[in-house]
Amino acid sequence: MKNCNQNVFQSFYSKYYDLIYETKDYKKECDRVENLIEHNPKIKKILDIGCGTCNHSIEFSKRGYHVVALDQSNEMLKIAKKKIAEKKIKNIQLVQGNAEMFALKKQVKFDAVFLLFNVLGYIKNLEEFIKNIKKHLKKNALLIFDFWHESAINHKSPGTSIKKFNQNQMEFIKISKGKINKKKKLIEINIRTSLEKEGNLVSKSEELHLVKYYNLEFLKIFFESNGFKLIRFEDFNHQGTPPNKKSWNAYGVSRYL
Repeated sequence: MKNCNQNVFQSFYSKYYDLIYETKDYKKECDRVENLIEHNPKIKKILDIGCGTCNHSIEFSKRGYHVVALDQSNEMLKIAKKKIAEKKIKNIQLVQGNAEMFALKKQVKFDAVFLLFNVLGYIKNLEEFIKNIKKHLKKNALLIFDFWHESAINHKSPGTSIKKFNQNQMEFIKISKGKINKKKKLIEINIRTSLEKEGNLVSKSEELHLVKYYNLEFLKIFFESNGFKLIRFEDFNHQGTPPNKKSWNAYGVSRYL
């Protein structure tokens, strides 16, 4: 199967991304990540990979961190740039690039790298990613990520969700349909979005997202064989609780040795 993730988060979907996730509690998630940061309290410089429209990055910037925010979608970064300018934020640097191949102009070293909102699942080649990211890490730097884990997905398969949003007398509709590909350990998510006015179609778009899920033991072995110490896994919704079958989402924290 052709990897379609190079062509996701295009113009139409990106334009309405913040509307789709307007109820997502980014502040609470940043609180949670800050709690995980306690494993290295000296963190000042952060690399936020897969930053999207920079909702996490903006929140971290308010807390005094210097953030380099990277995303492969130029459309998402256009929106992020506008938001950062409107808020007059000075401590976020935007970079367009792929997680496996990005290169900064200077060999900047970071105290922490974040992959939030399941960015890990979108990385095509984990080996290339980890090889690249190690060039930009200080000793004892933290790698914090959230991801989908295998035991929960095996317990509850993906389905179809339909969400509708109203904005400026228009209705935006998002239909997501997921299917497990167990051979490749990923979820194929067909996302159809459309904009209607008074029941009449104005515009529409369709994207196929291929999102990997991971076995906990595999991730532990992978990181520890690549120069990291796996500190912990936690359930996404419950701090201090191991991942469980009731929630696909989990956090992982590792330290670069």
